[in-house]
Order: sequence, then C-alpha cells, then structure tokens
Amino acid sequence: MTEPATPGRDRRSRLRRLRPWLVALGLLVIGLPLAAYGAIWVALRSDAVRPRVEAAVEAATGRRFTLGALTIRPALVPTIGIENPVLANPPGFSRPEMLRARRIEAELALIPLLSRQVELRRLALVEPDLLLEIGPEGRGNWEMGRQRPEAPGTAPAAPPADPDQPFGLAVDAVTIERGRVTWRSPGHEEVVELPRLTLRGTERSILAEGQAVLRGVTATVNGGTGPLAVLLAGGPGEWPFQAGLSAPGLNVEASGSLALPFRPDGWRLRLAATADSAARLAPLLPGTPLPAARNLSAVADAGAAGLGTLHVSAAEVSLPLGGQPLSIGPVQLSATAPDAPVTLNGSLRLGDIPVALAVQGPSLDAVRGGGALPLLANIEGEGLAASLRGSLGQAGRVEGTEWLFSLRAADLRALGARAGRPDLPALHDASADGRVRVTAEGAELPSVTLTSREAVGRGSLSWRRGEPVPRLRLQAMLDRLDADALSVPAAGAAPQAAPQGQPTPPPATETAPARAANRVIPDSPIDLSAVRDAPLALEAEGSVALLRLRGADWRDITLRAVLQGQALKLERFAAGTPGGPVTGALSAEAGGPVPRLALTLRSGAGGVDPAPLLSAFGIRSPVSGPGALDLALNGEGAGTRALAASLGGHIGLAMTGGQVDPRLLAGATQALRGIVPENTAGEAAEIRCVALRFDLQAGVAQSRALLVQTGVATVTGGGAANLGDETLAFRLRPVVRVGDVSLTTPVGITGRFANPRFSVDPNAAAAAAAGVLGGLARRSDDRETAALGALAESLLGGRNGAPGAADCAEQLAVARGAAPAVGTPPAPAPEPQRERRPAVQDLLRGLLGR
Repeated sequence: MTEPATPGRDRRSRLRRLRPWLVALGLLVIGLPLAAYGAIWVALRSDAVRPRVEAAVEAATGRRFTLGALTIRPALVPTIGIENPVLANPPGFSRPEMLRARRIEAELALIPLLSRQVELRRLALVEPDLLLEIGPEGRGNWEMGRQRPEAPGTAPAAPPADPDQPFGLAVDAVTIERGRVTWRSPGHEEVVELPRLTLRGTERSILAEGQAVLRGVTATVNGGTGPLAVLLAGGPGEWPFQAGLSAPGLNVEASGSLALPFRPDGWRLRLAATADSAARLAPLLPGTPLPAARNLSAVADAGAAGLGTLHVSAAEVSLPLGGQPLSIGPVQLSATAPDAPVTLNGSLRLGDIPVALAVQGPSLDAVRGGGALPLLANIEGEGLAASLRGSLGQAGRVEGTEWLFSLRAADLRALGARAGRPDLPALHDASADGRVRVTAEGAELPSVTLTSREAVGRGSLSWRRGEPVPRLRLQAMLDRLDADALSVPAAGAAPQAAPQGQPTPPPATETAPARAANRVIPDSPIDLSAVRDAPLALEAEGSVALLRLRGADWRDITLRAVLQGQALKLERFAAGTPGGPVTGALSAEAGGPVPRLALTLRSGAGGVDPAPLLSAFGIRSPVSGPGALDLALNGEGAGTRALAASLGGHIGLAMTGGQVDPRLLAGATQALRGIVPENTAGEAAEIRCVALRFDLQAGVAQSRALLVQTGVATVTGGGAANLGDETLAFRLRPVVRVGDVSLTTPVGITGRFANPRFSVDPNAAAAAAAGVLGGLARRSDDRETAALGALAESLLGGRNGAPGAADCAEQLAVARGAAPAVGTPPAPAPEPQRERRPAVQDLLRGLLGR
C-alpha cells in the first residue's frame, strides 16, 4: 500500500535528486579557482611565464625588459608579485634603465580567466622610478621601436602562441607608492616625487587622486581620463582627460582630449590657474625675478597648432622704476581668437599719479608665423600722455628694431613731485618726439626733438655695450634754454620739515676753529665720487644759441666733454657771456689719492667785463669794464683750502678803461690821509690802464705785472700772496697827480686776506714835499727857481718818473698773455694849463699836519 505524499517528503525527495548537482556546482566553484590558482602557481614556480612576458614586452617596445623573482600570495583574489622589474634605456642615454621599480603587485581575479578576461583588481607599483629623457641626438627615450636585433649566436625568444581569442584586460585600480618621475634634457633636469597616487577605473573613466611634490611644493592631485577599454581598443575616437592640482595659494586645472589612435596633432587643452601672489610661483621658477603681485589668474586654450585664446589678469603688480615703485593693476592681457590682436589694458600708478595703460600687440597667429610683431603702447593720465610704436623681430627679438616715441607733459616737475621724483626739470607744455633704434651693440636715438616754454632744441644719443663700462655719446643743439625757469620750484612746494620730535637744525655757520683762524677761503670738501664711480663712459657735445641764467643772457654756447677713466674733461668751451666772449677748458681727475682740477679761461675779441660775468654767479667784481682775461690754473686737494694751497698757473687781466670799486682804494686812501686831498680821492676810481698778472706755484701768487692807472693816480709795485696761509706781502708805489703837482707815497700791504694792514713809508713826507716843490718850480717863470725846484724834487725822491703810455703798453702785453688785445694804451697826460691854480697851501698844510 502506497503511502500518501506529504509536502515534507516531497522536499526531501527533491533535495536528494539535486544533491549531485549541488556537489558538482560546489566543486566547480571551488575547484576551478583552485585549479586556476594551481596552474598559475605552477607556471610561476616553473618559471615558464617570465620569459614569455619579457619577450612580449621586448617585442612591443624594442627594449630589453627583465623581471626579478615572481611570487604569489594565495587568497580568493591572489596577489602576484614581481620583484625589481627593469625596462632598459636605448644606448647613449644617461643611465641604463628607463623604468625600474622595487616591486609590482597585481591582485588577479581568477574566475574571469575562464572567459579569457584578465581582471586586475589592484595593480600596485612600489617605488617606481621613471626617466623621461632627450638624448644627445634630440630623440626621446619614450619613442619605442620594433624588437631589437638579437646578438649573433643568440636564439630568438619564442614568441607566445597566438590564441584563437585574445585575452581581455581590465584594471580596477592602480596605486603608486613613493614614486619618482624624472625629466632630463641637455642642461636641465626636473624631478617630480609621487608619495601616493591612485588610479581607479570604471566603465566610463579612470579617476586619479594623490599627492605630488615639485621643487619642494607639495600639491594635491586629482583628475580623470576616459575608460581604459577605449584606449586599448585602438579604434578612432577621442580620449578625454582632466586634472587638478592644488597647493597653498595655488590652483591649476587642465582639461582636454587626445585623438585615438594617438597622433602629434590630435590634442586640445584648456588650462586655468590661479595664485594669490607671485611669491607662490618662486619655487617653481628658480632664477626668474618675479615682481610683487597678488591675485593672479590665467586661462588658455591650446591645441597642436598652438594657443587659441589667452586671458591673464592680476589685481596688482609692483615694479621698481628709477628707485620708485610702479604699481600696475588691475590689468588684463587678452587674446580672444588666434587672428585677433593681443591686448593689454589696465591702470598704472606712479606715486600719486593714476595712468591708463593700453597696449596692442600682434595676434597669436602672427607670433607663430615668425615674422615681425607690431606693438603699440599708449599711456594717458593727468597732464601726461606717451606712446611707443614699433615691431619686434622674429622670435620676439629686439635687436635690429626701430621704435617711434612721443611724450607730452603739461608740467613735468609737478608730475615728478607727485611720482616721487621732484628733481625733474620744470618743463611746461613739453613735448618730445623721436626714434629709437636697437642694435646688437646697444641702442641709438638718431633724432629727438624737444619743445617747451623753457627749452627748444634737438639732439641725438648713442649707447654701446662695452668693457668695463658701457659708452654713451650725446649731442644736443638747443635754440633756447631758460635755466632760471627750470630751477623754479614746483607750485605749492614747501621746504621739507624736520622729523616730528626733532628740533629744526640751525642754519649752517662757520665753525669756531674757522672763525678763530680768520680765514677767507672756506674749507669745503671736493667730492668727485660721481666722476670716480661713473657707471659709463660719456662723450658729449652741445650748443645753446640763447641761455638765460641768473637773469643774464648767454649766447652761442658750445662745448665738448669726455668722461672716461675716472676723469671728466671739458675739452672745449666757448660762450658769449654777459661780460663778453670767453673760451676755456676744465678737467677733473678722481683716480688719484686726491682730486685734481685744472681750468683755463681766455677772453675773446673785444674783451670781457668781469662785473656782469661775476654778477651772474652772485659775486661782486672789484673792477668793471672790458678787459683781456688770461687764466690757467691747476691744483689738487681734498678740500678748497688744500686746492688753493697747491695752485699753479697764472692769472692775467689787462684793461684800458673802466671803473675800480672805491672800496678797493679805501685802505690806501686812509693810509694817505693828510697827503692826498679829499677832493681828489673819488677820481681814483676811473681806470685808464690796468695790467695785472700773477704767476702761481704751490699756492703762492707772484706778481709779474702790476699797474693801475686812474685819472689822478698811477700805482705800480710788486709782491706776492700766499693762498695756503692767506698772507699778503706787497709794496705799492702810488703816484697822485693834482694839477702839475705829483705826490709819491710808497705803501706796504701785509697781514692776512681777512685783515690786511696798510703802512706808509717813513720817507713819505719828504717825498710829498719834493713833489710840491717840483710842482711850484715848474709853475715859476724864473729859470733859476725852476732849476732849483727840480733839483730839490730829484734829491728828495719826489719825482721818479711815473709810468706813462709806453710803460702801460708794455705791462698790458704781459698781463693779457695769449688773450687778444683790448683797446689802446692811453696817451700821455697833457701839460697842465698855466691858469690852473692848485691849492698848494692845502697840500703843505696836509703834509705838515698843520
């Protein structure tokens, strides 16, 4: 009898029937991986895989590839280890290996192998070291070739048998630990450290994250690319990528795509970067001077053809300009299309002056074309406008280019004061136009034109590189120059106040030792450091048709100056001064232990009047009137007193008309009081003949010619002046004429420059009496009386033959030296008229003191 069916019994019956299948499935699930693991273990242990892998890599790259020991760590997903893999470099490169690593580990999924799929759950590169290098022949070591020929006698490695169906490859993740990538080219090497980098693959992309270290800057890296399957398929298409790099104060993002299969012209890139300051870029750009800048940004689109668009901006950039900071910003550099011009727009600030900047350059296509690159720059501000136009040469070269410039300034000194340069000349309504030519040796300004209210002219300039210093050649021809207007301070300028909390220094006064020494020549230092330390050699020539200086007009000025070898030489100087035409030369040598100076000055035809000439320099002249000037002085010293004590050369002045400052005769008049009548002293200022010449040696001025002839007196004599200790030693013989009466009274001048002493010869009274008697005798009709008077005058020394016209001509020739003659010596004074009656009793009364 059959038992009735129940649900439990049916279930047990089905399990008994499925048990063999479940056992078989379990054996399959467990056995196949174990079999695969066993097969892999046997293959690795038998060393059968390594030669095939090495041969496959060599066949694909043409480089020797070697593997170290192969290991396997058992697990459901076993880990295969490769010790010390090495990919060789081509011959001739800097090291034998292109790639080496301490270890490569791969976690291999076993079950996908059944469907001929190689699935790597993780591929780890431990301490990989990759070298990318450009060899001596300009070829990169990453350029792979076919399999290299085997050495003779070496059997070629057996290539792996081609399977009916190729294995598929999938990599879930790639990690790099303590890696290094080195870029090396002739004369340059760059190293990127990769402490940690992870690449994760999905069906749609490969993602990357980790860290990189470049030149000491640690940055976080993240990005992604297209899927690995598309890359391995080898079909046509695009492989996108994106990457980001961030560090303190820095951020860089890149995105683009590569054409598949790879080709040099099949890529495009968009790059965006920001930096909070230029200092962040200093470690990445060693040796590159970077200005102080903040809030920098750049966006660029590029492809195989080069840049397509470019946008660069900065909030502020500071540049040094002539010792003053130049602030630029905000500023933007833009190129909207390859054929559009590159523009730079922004603002500048020079001190307190805001200026708008606009620059237009060549297009990006023009830059790639290699031709001339046109450039136009304009700046405009308050009372200021400037422009520069020209073209750069091929590859941006400046040599061989020419530029046009223009400058307009309403008030140059006021602009300079606001810009921190108050030393600029006070030019108003000024404009300068010219050309600049840049050569391989330097630069030239062949033509510059200047117009303003204060100066009008033209000039040229040439600068050449040289050793040990560059050379500058300057030529200037001015039609008009108002030096007085140029020296006027800027409107509203006030003297600089002393720092707060400090008293205002008193005006400079002569020191107590100087006052005690009672010196006239100041002891001021002679500073020629500008000549000694000049950073260039200078050759200058110039002319000024009309110069306004200190309220006087100077005309037809020409000069030539040379600065070289720690010496400045004004080789030639000529000018129509306020007093007359002069020529001369000047030299200043700073190469020795103390400065050396030399000056020559000579008057031209018609002579020179020293009064207006010295007045232009604030000096009051003791004489006035045209005269012949011949001056040549030289000396050395660290100060003015030392220079005066060393002077050599000569000073000569020859005049035949003019006036003497009455104060110059005050001392002599006082010394002759009682001898010279008061009503004749004023006529002594009238000059008829002046001949002065002093020869100097070691600071001592010795007279060679000393003659002063006025309307009532003739002064002759001789002596010396010591400029070192400022002492005088002169003996003068004045002859005073009153009618036909002559008074001869020798005078001695001694003492110091600051306090000269005048003394009268003890025999002056007898000489004066002799002169009176001689005059009375000549008035007498009695021949005997006249003869007695003449004899008395001769015996008492009252008539020693005053110099006349012949003496004056001789002394004038000595005094003027090489200077042209001025005027003619005066004719001898005519005999007095008999009806002229001098007050003889007054002369005697003054002589005898009664």
